[in-house]
Amino acid sequence: MRLDQKVGHNTQGFLPVISPHFGGIWQPVHLTISNEPRLDDKALTVFTDGGEGRISVNAPRLDTDYIPMNTRVQVYANQTKIVVEEIAEESVVLFIPEPLLWSPDEPFQYRLLVELVEKKTNKVIDNLELFIGMRMLESDGEIIRLNRKPLLIRGVLDWGYRPPHFAPYLSKEDWVNQFREVKTMGFNLVKVCLWVPPSSFYEAADETGILIWQEYPTWHAQIDEEHMNELSEEFDEFFLHDGSHVSVILRSLTCESGRDHADPKVLSKLFQACHESISQTMVIDDSSWIDWSHHHDFYDDHAYTHNSNWRKRLSDIRCHIYDNDEQEIQPLLLGEAITGDTWRDHTAFNAHNLDEDAKSWYSPLAHNDANRFEFWATERFGYECVTKLLPDSLAYVHANRKYQIERLALDMPPAGFVCSVWRDIPRASMGFVDYAGQRKWSAKDFFWLGDTMVLLDDKEDRRAFYPGDSTNIRVRHFGCGSLQGNLVIKMDGIPISTIPDIHLKSGESSCSFPVILPRDPVDNPSIKILETRLEGTHLIHNKWRLWFLPRPLTTNGFVRKVEELDKKTLSFIKDGGATLVTVNEEIEGLPLHKSFFDAGGPFVPGHPIHEWVPAQMFKDLLAFDFERIPILCVKHLRDQIEPIVSRWDTHDLECVNEYSHAFTAKIGKGRILVTSLNLDSIAGRWLETVFMDYLERGPAPKTVLTWPPY
Repeated sequence: MRLDQKVGHNTQGFLPVISPHFGGIWQPVHLTISNEPRLDDKALTVFTDGGEGRISVNAPRLDTDYIPMNTRVQVYANQTKIVVEEIAEESVVLFIPEPLLWSPDEPFQYRLLVELVEKKTNKVIDNLELFIGMRMLESDGEIIRLNRKPLLIRGVLDWGYRPPHFAPYLSKEDWVNQFREVKTMGFNLVKVCLWVPPSSFYEAADETGILIWQEYPTWHAQIDEEHMNELSEEFDEFFLHDGSHVSVILRSLTCESGRDHADPKVLSKLFQACHESISQTMVIDDSSWIDWSHHHDFYDDHAYTHNSNWRKRLSDIRCHIYDNDEQEIQPLLLGEAITGDTWRDHTAFNAHNLDEDAKSWYSPLAHNDANRFEFWATERFGYECVTKLLPDSLAYVHANRKYQIERLALDMPPAGFVCSVWRDIPRASMGFVDYAGQRKWSAKDFFWLGDTMVLLDDKEDRRAFYPGDSTNIRVRHFGCGSLQGNLVIKMDGIPISTIPDIHLKSGESSCSFPVILPRDPVDNPSIKILETRLEGTHLIHNKWRLWFLPRPLTTNGFVRKVEELDKKTLSFIKDGGATLVTVNEEIEGLPLHKSFFDAGGPFVPGHPIHEWVPAQMFKDLLAFDFERIPILCVKHLRDQIEPIVSRWDTHDLECVNEYSHAFTAKIGKGRILVTSLNLDSIAGRWLETVFMDYLERGPAPKTVLTWPPY
């Protein structure tokens, strides 16, 4: 018996990067001893073509040279035998007239009984039973079609991480439960990222109707001619392992490898081998960034980025696809994207004794430093602000995911996506499931997600408006059948508009319908709920939390606005002046940080300015109207400033990094308010008048900032 290779072998995948490397015998092993011929259950393959109703069975035999044998295949629909075929060869082809097709909504499977029969006696020597589905998969320009109907991919990434187990070996029932959870949240696909699940995984997917994107475990592997024989052998085994499962519709040969790790010529051979081995599948050589792939049936991009950059990122992707006449138009799937980090759940930690296991391999890397951060924050600002870290981060991540999914549906309606990731890992709390194995959001939180969606199509992606402003609503329809209905739009439960007689075919989007918001003025920033409900053939609703702005404040001109603290400005402040410092570029003493996506979450302790601007408004608009990247690095200043809006970050870190979007402090006899927030948006320009007014009339800061701080 040969055990698994050492750490670092070519197809170990990504799982050993985030958990201890597993090897050896990590699944049940069965030793079968027989004096008679047998069917080779590990080599059995079944491929189907839903369009032709064809079932192709290849049933290799073991030790049958000395006895004439037949292969008999029987197909059952529920309990009814509908077709049977018996021939001498190992390969059998059967046809089912008008087959029942498998789909996520109706995952119908036929029962297949494959028998090894002795010719002379008609005795059944061995048999294997399995379940198969039949479907049609094809692309039509930018649209994927399943059974000739438009298919919209909404996926969740899964790294196979299942603590406290090292290996991703779960029962079929466990997989079934996970897939049902995924579907209740509005998703229809799981991307198997850089690992190979056990057979129970695929069986559960076939049964529950969850689609699978299989990404083979070649994380920065040596994909070159020198290793071609080894790769061919292993990929043949991969294709044999998952090829017969109807749920597996997409395959990627490697992930984020590029030319540094993957020879395009070798990938071309593996790409061709995949298509030769498996029918009815769509393949990409390298699931990564859109210009890294050379051989593909669809485009892919790992579009991790901030909300403020999301539309530009999607525009760049569109240009890559459509601006090159030599390229074939293919579907777009964002293979990894749309994520965010949440704070850890202390209640769950205590309930599962994870605090006692803080040094275990599956605890957050930043666990100990997070304890220190919470202790410091409690001492400085009070315990209440610490209790808000978790719920604020949950709301923040969910709002950002919702926006990016909805904007993708607006700008590229047929495009699919995969959200990272199913479960928190020690390096990142970016999962839908936390460290204790608990869901962070319920199915009700995803009521808006589906094939047909009502979308807020604001030109500037605002979440703050003046009374009487206008915005737009659109409908994107990929559901079953044609859509006919009326769209009712409400504000705080009161109807403000109705769009009658909307008609859409599956795969179509409506035009943008203008909506005039209520004109009633507000004296203070106020939350308003914009709600839409589609009534008719498809009952769909959605809602957004918006902020209504009062009139901008007027100032007396006593406050200066600058972009850097030069000697003249510092002298003005030290003599008792007030200054608003807007930081767009790094200045001495205030380094900036720019993450490649929105890592971490908001930290908004109490501050006197919340009498002017509610703390919740900062939290809600931080990734929207107020967002500007980069942000301020302030860990070295944290005891010298009074934070207005801060940010924690533990992504891929052993510590809690601290940043600021806005803070106040005293310098000499004067005061400053330093911010990297976006003051150029409509809400930002209003916020600037508030900052000016606060500097004029607000209480003096209690903390003294030594400048320069070094």
